[in-house]
Amino acid sequence: MVNEITASGPSLVSVTVSPEWDAYPLWIEYSREDPRENSAVDVLTRYGVDPALASSIDAWDEIYQSVFNREDPNSSGFDEKVQTDAWLSRGIELTRQLSTQLPPGIVVCFRKVGQEVRFMSPSSQEESN
Repeated sequence: MVNEITASGPSLVSVTVSPEWDAYPLWIEYSREDPRENSAVDVLTRYGVDPALASSIDAWDEIYQSVFNREDPNSSGFDEKVQTDAWLSRGIELTRQLSTQLPPGIVVCFRKVGQEVRFMSPSSQEESN
C-alpha cells in the first residue's frame, strides 16, 4: 500500500475511530495540518482503503447519529445494552479491519468513553512475508 498523499500533502500518522454526536467518527493525525473532510470515504480512500470498508464505517456511524436526540441530548443512545454492545463490537471490528488496510506503521485506535482498543497497521517487514 502506498500513502497516496505523501508526495502532495501531509503524511498520515494515526487514525482514531471515536464517534461523537454531530461529527465524523474519524480523528486523523497528519504530519502537518490537512483541512480536508474527515468522512471515512473522503479520508480512507485516499490511503488505499477499500471503499466498501470506508462506506461501512460511515454507515456504522450513521446508526450512532440516528439515536442522537438534539432536543434532549442526555436521553440520546440505544434503547438496550445489547444494542450498544453490538454497535461497539462492530466498531472495534471495523477499526481492526481498517488497521490491516492502511500504510505500514500507522496507529489505529477505537475509542469510546471508558474503552480504547489500539491496533498497528502492518510493518513493511510483515507485509513482505
